[in-house]
Amino acid sequence: MPLLDGLSRVDWSALHHAYGAAVDVPDLLHALVEPDSAPTALCAEAKGARRDIRDHVEWTLWGNVFHQGTRWQVTATVVPFLVEILRDGPKDDELRRFLISYLHHLAIGYPEDTFPDRIDPDEAFRALEGKVDPGGEPDYGQDASFGIWARDAYLAVEEAIDTIARFIDADDNESALEAIALVASFPRCGTKTVPLLREVARTRRDQRAAHAVISLAQLVDGDALEDAAHLVASDDRAVAVQAACAVILEDATRVSNDAIGLLTAPLGDLAGARSTHAGSLSQLVGRCLVLVPGSERERAMDAIAYQHRDATPIERVSLSASLLSLAFAGERAPDSAAGLTPPQRRAIEAIRDHGAFVIDNAQFTNYALLMREWGLPDSAKGVRDWLEGREPEAGPTTRSPWWKLR
Repeated sequence: MPLLDGLSRVDWSALHHAYGAAVDVPDLLHALVEPDSAPTALCAEAKGARRDIRDHVEWTLWGNVFHQGTRWQVTATVVPFLVEILRDGPKDDELRRFLISYLHHLAIGYPEDTFPDRIDPDEAFRALEGKVDPGGEPDYGQDASFGIWARDAYLAVEEAIDTIARFIDADDNESALEAIALVASFPRCGTKTVPLLREVARTRRDQRAAHAVISLAQLVDGDALEDAAHLVASDDRAVAVQAACAVILEDATRVSNDAIGLLTAPLGDLAGARSTHAGSLSQLVGRCLVLVPGSERERAMDAIAYQHRDATPIERVSLSASLLSLAFAGERAPDSAAGLTPPQRRAIEAIRDHGAFVIDNAQFTNYALLMREWGLPDSAKGVRDWLEGREPEAGPTTRSPWWKLR
């Protein structure tokens, strides 16, 4: 059967994505496989956007079938065709990297946002048991619809784990790392994937091994501790740092002083290195340091505060979330900065100086929401005023004293 022959048997006009009926999906998927055969209209769109065809198709898929973390009515139907391309399509490493990463996002939204929380699909989808999408044009006012679409997308990717897991041993390293991270989100497939991860962890001492012990730590209690502890001694600092993260994920009470030292030392040029689990190495470390024992909490806070200095705005959202979690341990900030402990004050000062309050010359909404969640002002000036005992001025969309509201 020709590749993607089944596309013609789906009524795409009856399925919807973020921008309406999904009638554009067949052309997008065909163009993903054979960019040179893309229809004239799609070529014109790509040219107007100054992208090549495949880049434009990928950009479009990130905005319609998946849109800002939301899965849609059509998403689960698209998954098997993406898997077909991965399995039988061009042996193109860049395409495969995109497909594996995209499938991970279709399954759970933004994987880096949920890390290191373990996924329990049985619990997550329990309230949706017996519920199905009724078909037809969706009622976007029904919250249950979005849950059904997310569940169906997750299940569709879960059914394809056999195909995706093969790429743990791919020749292309980046494809392998994407696959290693993806399988950690599917605990019900552990009997198939854990042996593959364990083999990588025990026979290699590179990035694949480091990623494998992190995935093992998310899937099986105690299974990665010995292998991770062994990799902490690696001469490759990026491998050692990730292995130290795996030790914390396995059992934070058993983490060695050497491992804590690795995670609390400045990462330098490694900070922005790609982590398929958490986005970047600095984000990975920040998420894992939240789990350290209380005796190491202050040390962890100072390390995350330092990492803010050279981080990107996106990384700073994650780092600040980790820092505030450590600083306030689930409680909101005090009404007055006079109530801060010295470590808490250092944390807020780091956020004042290096927080991602602005992106592209506008307020960074995600960061503002994070600050409000902790009862803190949502601008650098507001934080400065608060730290100095002055009443922060209300922003254009807020009213004083909004930061104190419980």
